[in-house]
Amino acid sequence: MNITKSMLLASLLAAPALHAEDGDWKSIGTGIYCEDLATYFNLYAPFIDEGLKWNVEIEESTTTPGYYRFQPYCDQTPMAEAMGYADDTYMYIHAEDPEKVWMVDGEFYDSYLIYSHCVAETGWDENPDNLRDYGTLTDGCISFPAKCIAVVNIYDDDYGWAYTNINGDFKVYLPGNATVDDDYSIYVDYSYCAPGDEVPVTITVGSAVASVKYLLEPGSPLNEEGELDLDMHRVATQGTVTPDGECKFKCPARGVYTLSFVTLDADGNAQKGKAVNIYGVVDDDSAWKSLGLTTYHEALIADHYEMDECDLEVEIQESVATPGFYRLVNPYAEYEYNMIESHDDHNHYIYIHAEDPECVYIENTPIGADFGFGEGHVTSSVAKALEQGFTLDEIKATGTEHGYLKDGVISFPDYGLWYGDKDYFDGYFYSKGNHTTIAVPQPSGVENVIATETAPAEYYNLQGIRLEHKPAKGLYIEKTGTDARLKL
Repeated sequence: MNITKSMLLASLLAAPALHAEDGDWKSIGTGIYCEDLATYFNLYAPFIDEGLKWNVEIEESTTTPGYYRFQPYCDQTPMAEAMGYADDTYMYIHAEDPEKVWMVDGEFYDSYLIYSHCVAETGWDENPDNLRDYGTLTDGCISFPAKCIAVVNIYDDDYGWAYTNINGDFKVYLPGNATVDDDYSIYVDYSYCAPGDEVPVTITVGSAVASVKYLLEPGSPLNEEGELDLDMHRVATQGTVTPDGECKFKCPARGVYTLSFVTLDADGNAQKGKAVNIYGVVDDDSAWKSLGLTTYHEALIADHYEMDECDLEVEIQESVATPGFYRLVNPYAEYEYNMIESHDDHNHYIYIHAEDPECVYIENTPIGADFGFGEGHVTSSVAKALEQGFTLDEIKATGTEHGYLKDGVISFPDYGLWYGDKDYFDGYFYSKGNHTTIAVPQPSGVENVIATETAPAEYYNLQGIRLEHKPAKGLYIEKTGTDARLKL
């Protein structure tokens, strides 16, 4: 097609305002959506399996019978799994005339997927090479001819239009006209952590699933694509049966775990699988001593979301048994962009291994923050290698990126730290964190602090929040000048 992205706005603006108001719609039940639009991109790289179909709730306009809308890429759909997150945008189809069905232009996933039916109603010109056939509504099935719909080709330097629905399989079955008989899908809604390390998980499976099995194992092994490694056969043969619906899974100790599921058919054969990370976060507080407040130069989230770097004042603690092993207490509790407002039920920590000042690394751990794509977690190149079975000596010998502790400051190189959001590709890690530093207070004297008599005292709770007055009871932090001490 000799039409480029420069024509996109013209075609969208030429289309009349056809979307009804939100209040003008009513649900008519669950229908079936058959995908053959995004499959165009399989020509460039594996994207989404062909022949997929799934349930969608279909709504009909109360003022225009035969005008339908639905959310093809919402949560718990194969497309949401393929893209790593859901898109609640509606797709609109005019079927008032069953012999002249057409689809309204649609933009999904922040314009990553832009579809346009090549008909006059959507602003296409009268060039016979551009215009294509309308769809039809027959026996409750809306279908479209092959190559009648265009998609913006993001792989084209000019972002031109290309024909999709290549196989002619893009269909929508209205409620009551079809079922998905071979639906062995599984969707897992979960949290990274929870009080008492009993992590809540909700399991939703397809109608054809006979049973579900799971394995909970320490660590986070990754495949060559950097995704959690899932051995469906091993889960099917060694796993434990679990019901679907709401469940809780107990992490035996502090650290990262891989929770793997498979769905089984009536003969016990594994069909579909899913693996996610959950974390044990319960720790023995008596095993740590406070070094007071310190400066955490935040460049990890800033780098990931292209925001300004900033300094966060947080409490730092050191292991009693392992000098040089530190943790930051609720490091993002006061971070401006964190959408989690409370840490009352349990604390979150960033664990930093600096026992060897020449090879510093951060553990794989949740950080108690959400920036719009679910809970965040962090790790480091060294921690990732340890989870793959390498020893620390082997890792150091290979030159894997790691941090350093020098002159009381921990710093990390480019690509040494990694960040991921739970609801974006299940927390897939991206290398980030250039400029991240953590100041380590130097222990000296009783309680590892030095009081400064000339400076007025300031008081903080254990989450690093400044208090107006000295607490009458309980643990708190007293800061005098540049020094701090934990007091009771």
